[in-house]
Amino acid sequence: MKITIKKLCVLTIAAFMLSFGKASAQHTNSVRQLIDTSLRFSKKNPLYSGQYDWNKIADSARAKALNADAIKEALPAVQLLYQLLGDHHGS
Repeated sequence: MKITIKKLCVLTIAAFMLSFGKASAQHTNSVRQLIDTSLRFSKKNPLYSGQYDWNKIADSARAKALNADAIKEALPAVQLLYQLLGDHHGS
């Protein structure tokens, strides 16, 4: 499972780095893309298969990132995603 966590961390860092120098509207799109990609990756590679309410997790993560205009502001939503998945290494 450490490989899965590492991949998600790399994905988060890459999205953060790609967000520099973009306009505010693009930041919002980057935030949405970060959350959606993190959710898809987590759903495809769950730590404890079949144990999650994915709709609740997605709604919670998206709500947490709702007012984020930049990747940095969306990181608490990614941390929440880790917490809801029971992965305390990434939170």
